[in-house]
Amino acid sequence: MSLYRVLYTVAITVALVWAGLRLYRAGFETKHIVRGLALSCWGGVGGAYVLHYMVTLIPHALPWSSGPYWGGNSIIGVIVGVAVTGFWYLKQAGLPWRKAFDEAVLPLPFAQAIGRIGCLSAGCCYGKPSTSWIAMRLRDTQGLTVLRYPTQLIASFSDLLIFALLLLIEFSRKRRKNRSWPFPGFLAASALGLYSSKRFLIEFIRQTANPIFGPLTWAQLFCLVGLLISGTAIFRGLRRRKAEAER
Repeated sequence: MSLYRVLYTVAITVALVWAGLRLYRAGFETKHIVRGLALSCWGGVGGAYVLHYMVTLIPHALPWSSGPYWGGNSIIGVIVGVAVTGFWYLKQAGLPWRKAFDEAVLPLPFAQAIGRIGCLSAGCCYGKPSTSWIAMRLRDTQGLTVLRYPTQLIASFSDLLIFALLLLIEFSRKRRKNRSWPFPGFLAASALGLYSSKRFLIEFIRQTANPIFGPLTWAQLFCLVGLLISGTAIFRGLRRRKAEAER
């Protein structure tokens, strides 16, 4: 088994076990944790394949596209698939989905930091050639080794930073008397906004698709949607919190 597969197996295992323990400590029943996480896993797999093939095929039909898509949007597809299936299951089961998302989201950036080291070992998700001071001699998936931006390491470090920020948010919440501060779903919305910002910026130095809409790639378009969802959720949550406090 390749190091890539080993590290991604470790990452998925860490995310599932850690998320399951957090959900259990938050009061969710074991049957719902197992079913919800299992369904979310299948949703993530489906989302990865659907989104990958969608953004591979659609550019051929766009007259303004400068070339076909190459590379992967699989992680974004996983996020979409997990979120949609998890939300559906929680709503069907009548469970507090915002609370569940808050508990399950924290391990994800830590797990992805592990996975990105796997990308480095496999040569995928590689950066553009560069002669800057941060450039490293790295190979791509074709085995070509040149000086390039170490996007896998940058992404891994950024994921660890996001994880630390989420921990800080949670620590601040627990120190307050009202444990739901500032509102249920805030941690998940923050995680989405932070990830979308990170991926949007890294895309500029990542050797990925040709721009599909102006200077933007498919991944950046999805990140803008993520930022919109995150910002809207935080704005509405804070407004709802303020309205409840004034009653």
